[in-house]
Amino acid sequence: MGFESDISDATSDFRWHSLCFRWYTALYLLLLFATLVQYFITSSSSPGYVVDVMRAVNETNVIYQKSSMASK
Repeated sequence: MGFESDISDATSDFRWHSLCFRWYTALYLLLLFATLVQYFITSSSSPGYVVDVMRAVNETNVIYQKSSMASK
């Protein structure tokens, strides 16, 4: 009687742990898939924002140079 209840308890524990690990695995795979989709969308898009930032920095630099030249 004790041996059978131990097996039953071990089986139910195993089922509970298996269910928990299924959720973790499913969540991990979902996040991995979402990351890959985001990566491929980003890698195939135009890096226009980089050009915009570079222009803004260059314009700020030109304004700074003009003001420093005017003060000399």
